[in-house]
Parts: sequence; structure tokens; C-alpha cells
Amino acid sequence: MQHTTKRAHRTVAHAIRGNTKIRHKPKEQKTVHILLEVVDEILSILGNPTKEAIYVTLQEKYGLKKEDIPDNIEVLESIMHQMFGIMADVIKDEIIRRLKDRLEADPSIEEVSVEDIIKILYEKERLNQQIP
Repeated sequence: MQHTTKRAHRTVAHAIRGNTKIRHKPKEQKTVHILLEVVDEILSILGNPTKEAIYVTLQEKYGLKKEDIPDNIEVLESIMHQMFGIMADVIKDEIIRRLKDRLEADPSIEEVSVEDIIKILYEKERLNQQIP
């Protein structure tokens, strides 16, 4: 079990280091802000000291800064599973629910991932920018 955890940690750390920082266009900043706000809200449910400890762990142990979460959502999911086990699914489901609320999406739509919602937010923001 210990060997698997070390291997998973190396894999996550490698994935983060391998990613190049994406410079978001100004029109995408709203989407980035919404995602960071939702993640922050969910982690706040655990209490502010716990939330801050999670952010510190993400940065110090895995090299994932808070502002890099939108570009590394699947890495965040992996880390959350390592930290919280099955409870990570509950956290992810709540993130999805809140993002769907922000999109005013049909709540009956269940088969959607965080990545899909982010794509929808980016597209919605892009379309709103095109409207004069």
C-alpha cells in the first residue's frame, strides 16, 4: 500500500510539473474565477483552517498552486482521492452541483464531469463576449 501511495504521489507531481502554465485570455478570467470560487466554497465547508491546510498541502506536497487548479482539475481530483478517499467523490459531486447551478443547467442532467462543465463555462463566456 505504501509503495502505491508513493507511486501515485510521483505520478501526480510529474503531471503537474509537465503541464505548462496556460495564460488565460481576459474573456476566460470569469470562468477561472467561478471555478476557483466554487472550489473555495466547497473546501470552506470543511472549515477555514482545514481549507487552508488543504491549499498548503496542494502546493507544498504536490506543487499545485490554488490559481493553477482550473488548468489541472483532473490532478486536483486525483489528489483529493489520495487525501480523502471515497469522500473525494462527495466533494466532486458538490463541485459539479454548484457549477451546474452557476450555469443554470438542468439539474436532471447527471452524466457530466467537472471538465465538461469548465468547457461549457468557457464556451458560454466566449459567446457572451461575441454579443455586442
